[in-house]
Amino acid sequence: MARTVRISSLKEAQLQATVGVPVIFKDGVGAISDAIPSTLGGIEIPRTLSKAWCSNQGLKEVAGQLGRAAFAPRIERRVRLVGLE
Repeated sequence: MARTVRISSLKEAQLQATVGVPVIFKDGVGAISDAIPSTLGGIEIPRTLSKAWCSNQGLKEVAGQLGRAAFAPRIERRVRLVGLE
């Protein structure tokens, strides 16, 4: 199964069932850019993801690695975290 994430507008993202959020790592700690809105589809997006939190979600410091966003409740629109090197 191919997994692809493409850059799109925020308007288009609101229409998608799943939204990918890029995560940049430094020393195992994940960071989400301030360029990403603090809320996507009613889900609050944190700016920093601790090493332990990333490990618990299965998000690794590997480009293309997908992790679930446990901070997002189970709703129609899903948020997936995408690791970047």
